Amino acid sequence: MLAVRSNSRRMTSTNADEKFLDFGFQYYIAARFGTRARLSPVAGNLFHHAIEMFLKAYLSRSMSSDAMKNKLGHKLKRQWDAFKSSFPTVHLSGFDKLIEALDSFETIRYPDELITKGAEIVLALDRNVAGSTGQIGGTPIPRYEVVLADVDELVRKIFALSSRNPAFFTNPLNDYAREALKFENSDISFFLPK
Repeated sequence: MLAVRSNSRRMTSTNADEKFLDFGFQYYIAARFGTRARLSPVAGNLFHHAIEMFLKAYLSRSMSSDAMKNKLGHKLKRQWDAFKSSFPTVHLSGFDKLIEALDSFETIRYPDELITKGAEIVLALDRNVAGSTGQIGGTPIPRYEVVLADVDELVRKIFALSSRNPAFFTNPLNDYAREALKFENSDISFFLPK
């Protein structure tokens, strides 16, 4: 029998950053596993939540949880813009399309949109594979895309700019979680230093 025990305490501004990062890693690892297992569209939605948590971790240093809920909600674009504004000299616009792509997964969190409009959902390991897919013909349908290598790069950038050590969150991981994190991860040493 599997038992999971968690101690939770009231979130204060001093530990909000840590809690958001902890939740972010849980979503991130579940999304990476979901990508490997080809669980679409759920893996894309889990990536959305992971990036949301990572961004809100940094933003929680200067905004209350209520302020983030009211001003940013679950909109990654708003969160990303707030994050980017903290680093005006760092070129981050290269991630804008990824943020947009991940944000679109929030619209298919529930199946209504998929039922009425259909969808092309691409979970790819790298940009070359994602680029080689495409609609064959017929009526255009919405496209939802996640490229694992791009998400990994974004997560590394968020952690580096936030001055947070991912090892604090990855060292306690069990073998299953570590395996999900290692899968097709080009810079695993960033997440799991030796």
